[in-house]
Amino acid sequence: MAIIQELVNEEAHHTTIACAVSAFEPENDQEAEELLNLIDNIEPSQEGYLVNLPRVYTNFISNEKINAESIVARCFKKLNWLLNLDIISVKQNTLWRLQIIEGYDERVFDIINSINDKEFDDRLYKSVSNALCRFEDQKFFFEFLKSYGEKNKRKFDAKNFKHPISAYRTKDLPAFSNHLIGLLIHDKGDLRFIGKMILAHVTIGSGRSFRFGIDILELSALEQTKLWVSIFHDYLEPEVSFPLLMPLRKSKYPIVVESFISKVEELVESYSYSVVKEFKRNVDLDDEDDKMLLKRIETKYQEFSNYWDEKVKVKELNPLFTQAKLFSTFMESYSESISKSMERTKEDNDSLLSMLPVVTLAKGGGWKHQQTGQVSPLSRISTELTLPRECFITPEKLDLRIHIGYLENWKEEFKEWEAILSSSENT
Repeated sequence: MAIIQELVNEEAHHTTIACAVSAFEPENDQEAEELLNLIDNIEPSQEGYLVNLPRVYTNFISNEKINAESIVARCFKKLNWLLNLDIISVKQNTLWRLQIIEGYDERVFDIINSINDKEFDDRLYKSVSNALCRFEDQKFFFEFLKSYGEKNKRKFDAKNFKHPISAYRTKDLPAFSNHLIGLLIHDKGDLRFIGKMILAHVTIGSGRSFRFGIDILELSALEQTKLWVSIFHDYLEPEVSFPLLMPLRKSKYPIVVESFISKVEELVESYSYSVVKEFKRNVDLDDEDDKMLLKRIETKYQEFSNYWDEKVKVKELNPLFTQAKLFSTFMESYSESISKSMERTKEDNDSLLSMLPVVTLAKGGGWKHQQTGQVSPLSRISTELTLPRECFITPEKLDLRIHIGYLENWKEEFKEWEAILSSSENT
């Protein structure tokens, strides 16, 4: 201790002092207090010194021989200060050290969540995601997302939080589903957007096989209505959305069933026969009620199909003609632009492409190496994505509708619905 004290006044040894103190285990509260006082007397001017401080404070917090609440509180206050410094390495190390503290969930969360008080630094996503995985209770992760959403609006990307999303979904699917649904039906549009992005992430990541881990029929009439409105609001193909929502056809609230099925009928105009196919795939064909609902959907499809057949007979109304011309013009311009760009890149002596061997497309399908003559067969990959008809007919209108939808506050938008649903529940 005396040796360390002698080095405090020499700036060159500050980082060494932080390392030494972090490795020292106080035997009692008095020793801990003395060490903290010593650290506080050092002017924090070196990044290397600051980077090592989180280890000092987390070790003191985890030390079972330190019992004074004042010391623990002091250490947490210092950790909060370190995390809010504008030094990325200090922030990252503080987040890493917070992961290993056992207990103190509320205090640790408050410190991590304080990141949302400022503009979020993209370099912190990995560190924050790892730190959020330390909690046993998923509520902390979703509370962080709410704070993040309110601060950053619709900048959320689920890929930045894929680690905690995957961990919590695997650990406790019912709890994960409850929190996810809470976001999807939230009154604030920015939080509904986060819920929708997480839903898209888990459905794509699971090969479109994701299902809620709870019975959505146990939700209230208003919550059931908000859920289908939220999921159908942004475009999500029937193959993904229908398995999540089809239990609503058996809701105990007739108004929920009717509103849901009416929306499914409307979707026929966006997704055509895929609506019928997915509806049929997710119902019991031996159930009379399901057969009646399926008949409604098939009838709607037939009516729309007949209408569409008549419309496309008029060349000026057929998008295969009207939009194909626009698309062809765009592709000619784009191809010319990209070709010129590639030529300029090849001419650059420092470019990577200039160092690559020339390959030729071989007869029969494959790439023929110019020097070796070896033919590498082409691989075949495929994917399928069904987009709503609005994407091709009125894309600007679709984007505007989706954008406005996320600006709406459902507390106001659903007042009339709430009154209608409330009266239906009481009858």
